[in-house]
Amino acid sequence: MLTTKPKLVKIRSANRPQTYGFAVHSLKELVEIASRKLEPQESGNMQVCLYEDGTVVTEEYFHSLPDNTKLVLLPDGQSWNAFAEDIKRVLELDRNAELLIKTAQDLLMDERSPRARRILGDMQSTLNETPELELREDDQEWFEGIPVRFKTKSAYMKHNCETRIRGYLREVGDYTQTLENTRTKTEYKKVVESLREKLKAARYNGSYFDRREKDVNRLCTERGWFFCQGAYDENNCSFFHSINPYGSRESRILFSTWNLDHL
Repeated sequence: MLTTKPKLVKIRSANRPQTYGFAVHSLKELVEIASRKLEPQESGNMQVCLYEDGTVVTEEYFHSLPDNTKLVLLPDGQSWNAFAEDIKRVLELDRNAELLIKTAQDLLMDERSPRARRILGDMQSTLNETPELELREDDQEWFEGIPVRFKTKSAYMKHNCETRIRGYLREVGDYTQTLENTRTKTEYKKVVESLREKLKAARYNGSYFDRREKDVNRLCTERGWFFCQGAYDENNCSFFHSINPYGSRESRILFSTWNLDHL
């Protein structure tokens, strides 16, 4: 089906952000021209989607689009996750960090969307963190208030975990005083002592917070990220809570309010 007047469209590939403008009479013509320009190495069938939401464009739908609609050319069967694809690609490149920070700062001046401001604020804060630094001499601000015997972030985080678990164990032991039945109290003490010995043998599971440990021994990623797994009666966290106490002093302090059942 040909239209008497060519339709003006803007189209790009899924892998590159550069956009080209074409004046075509049909979707078929657009696919042929755009494929030669954008994906000359691709030999399979191609399809066109709306850039904004990934809707697959059919020949009939194509003719209802307004001029200058932004489209994406991609192989048949491949989906387009709209802006998320561009965001993902940008975030994967460290060289974009400064640009992202500047863009976030500019957008934060717009007070029309509180939710967007919160997201951008969190992003700006995260981009300013330095989780890649490990030594005290390289990130002295992170170590503010921490005894000088700790020379690395991982060593302190390991100690922090051991201290927390000792505290939990102490609370469990203190509960003994609330038990009135002598037999129950005796059995409870045995359980607590058994737990104490097991934790002592495991060095109070300090490895949970140590990002240098193997995957099976830690609760964080190798870069120090912790992800909430939701409440005890849920399969996951609906709020997608995450934190990296290795990133900044503020995040380290905030992490101290996270209980182990939050991880």
